[in-house]
Amino acid sequence: MSDRTKDPSSDRREGSSSSVPQHDENVLQVAVGALMVAAAQMDGDFDASERRKILELLRRRFGLTPELGAAALEASEAALAKAGVIHRFTAVVKTSFSGSERADLLAMLFEVVFADSVVHGHEASVLRHLARELDISDDDYRECRERITTRLGLQDS
Repeated sequence: MSDRTKDPSSDRREGSSSSVPQHDENVLQVAVGALMVAAAQMDGDFDASERRKILELLRRRFGLTPELGAAALEASEAALAKAGVIHRFTAVVKTSFSGSERADLLAMLFEVVFADSVVHGHEASVLRHLARELDISDDDYRECRERITTRLGLQDS
């Protein structure tokens, strides 16, 4: 299995003295990408604008070339389809990212959801649940949502 398609729940660094699992960069890319794909699919339509936004965010967050960004997105989609649930991906992020990095990820998830310029109540509800799984407070969730909607000039419902 290539590094790009590793199962995020199976990667643990050997010899770590920490009880918290550490994940390599490829596994982390796939986990972050899978969460973004899941966010994009919440409304039942994973469209081109959402795909472009995910590629942009993956490339920016991980410093990827266009080719590596596309490979990370492809691996993320495959991993999400295989897993069927997002819990393993939230677990990878939770153990690998600091609180501020998890908040940055939430902002990226909002950007993906807002990429089609429409925010459905269901999407907001699922993102709130995801924020809780990532140990992001309700206050931080609301602040992030407001900041992103204001920056993007959107009204959400």
